[in-house]
Amino acid sequence: MVAIRNWSWEEVTIALGLYAVTPASKISGKNKAIQELAVLLGRTPGAVSYKLSNLLDLDKHRQGGPKGFGNSSKTDKEIMYKFSADGDPGNLKLDLLHDTLAELCTNRSSPFYIPHNLQKLRESLIIEEPPAGVEIFRLMKARVNQSYFRSSVLANCEDRCVITECNIPSLLEAAHILPWTVSREARMEISNGISLIPLFHKAYDQNLIGITANGVVKVSKKLLLSGDELFRSFMSEVNDKKLHIEDYRTPINRDYLSQRYQEFPHLL
Repeated sequence: MVAIRNWSWEEVTIALGLYAVTPASKISGKNKAIQELAVLLGRTPGAVSYKLSNLLDLDKHRQGGPKGFGNSSKTDKEIMYKFSADGDPGNLKLDLLHDTLAELCTNRSSPFYIPHNLQKLRESLIIEEPPAGVEIFRLMKARVNQSYFRSSVLANCEDRCVITECNIPSLLEAAHILPWTVSREARMEISNGISLIPLFHKAYDQNLIGITANGVVKVSKKLLLSGDELFRSFMSEVNDKKLHIEDYRTPINRDYLSQRYQEFPHLL
């Protein structure tokens, strides 16, 4: 009988890092990044997929969608809470998680160092060594964290624009609900991000569209009256559209939406 090897704290942390940037529908042993993590950890793709599914099961806010297997370990729970905002396992603090992953996976002497041949996994989790200089390092760190934020927000929204349902990841951006300059604490929370095509990202940043706490899209008159007939018709259809923000693995924070929406009405 083959002995079962328990997952270490480091292994679960790396699995959580990959979980954050993997849409729930793509948690499978056929996923290339999951296969590469299996190689790194000396486990089977099925075992890694199973672990990500158990982490999915811990997301207490999930409603509907793929179900986890209900066999989460004590370590799984401790790790999930360690990297969650305000002890909420459904809302990961991505900056803390990413910094820990970088420390674990970029040190060449570490058993968890991710070599360049594991390309998909490295792209998902790793930062390269920044150039020398404090200011440059700060800029690099901000850029890297933003990249991880984007990947995690898109994964949470199943790689789709929350308004248009466009599902081409290269055409999607992660928009902050509470802007980077407004809330330091919420900057890197998954629940503070929504996936949008660039047009709506820019419009949302400029408060030309708003989203209510209940997930209803509001379009400003400036946009409704802009462009040609085709564009105006499109914006008219978007206006008052109800988004299913409660369906995501980590539901969008309604308090953040409400706070942000207060900036919108004066533009109507």
